[in-house]
Amino acid sequence: MVRVVHAGDFHLDSAFGALTPEQARQRRMESRRTPERLVEWANDHGADLLLLSGDLFDSDSPYGDTAPLLAQALGCFRGQAVIAPGNHDPLTPDGPYARTRWSDNVHIFTEDRMQTITFPDLNCAVHGAAFTAPECPTDSVLPGFRVPQDGLIHIGLLHGDVTTSDSRYRPIRAADIAGSGLDYLALGHVHSCSGVLTAGAVPYAYCGCIEGRGFDELGDKGVLVVTVDDGGAVSAEFVPLARRRYEILTVDVTGAESPDAALAAALP
Repeated sequence: MVRVVHAGDFHLDSAFGALTPEQARQRRMESRRTPERLVEWANDHGADLLLLSGDLFDSDSPYGDTAPLLAQALGCFRGQAVIAPGNHDPLTPDGPYARTRWSDNVHIFTEDRMQTITFPDLNCAVHGAAFTAPECPTDSVLPGFRVPQDGLIHIGLLHGDVTTSDSRYRPIRAADIAGSGLDYLALGHVHSCSGVLTAGAVPYAYCGCIEGRGFDELGDKGVLVVTVDDGGAVSAEFVPLARRRYEILTVDVTGAESPDAALAAALP
């Protein structure tokens, strides 16, 4: 059995353009501490694998201390961490993944094709790919991919867009997920947690973003905690970890005689 924390879409160093400059600065500082809080939670709850499904940075040019803080946090994880770079933070020679020194327990996919990292102590293999450019209009990774029947637990980790139509961000077809034979496919790109879905016999899920950044990302945000047993049975639980959440409230301000009175009616 392997216990996985599936997280992604941190978008560290987002602009937070709807906020004042001081508020945006505060939110960026808070978000840089998100990986530290995540690792503390994963350590406290006995996770074996930390799967990070891309867009950890909002761009390939984060602030100077952001990538080292992420690397420092992941280096404190007692298990193994695996990263699949996404469209906002593609693996490039001059990007943050290449410029940063990572601990031995951090593994980063580097190519736009399926690569495999095996963890014998966990009886597990993780298969995944990186974005190597901001756009990937074709799915070049899953078609024709099939895990071996070798007794290992096989987990996939990708950033992409499960769709039946075109997409600039690695369109992934349900039939290719079904044909992969994976025991679980951890996905990033969509900012809402999907819960566990299935394509054929293969369970897959988007974990969603870990922190909402605006009123298009409402409610609880966090991670998926996934357990895969040696027989391939999967269970998953959503764990909210966001420090802040966005909500839209509908409030009856009938009879309010001033803006202050209307605001008072809206506050709990």
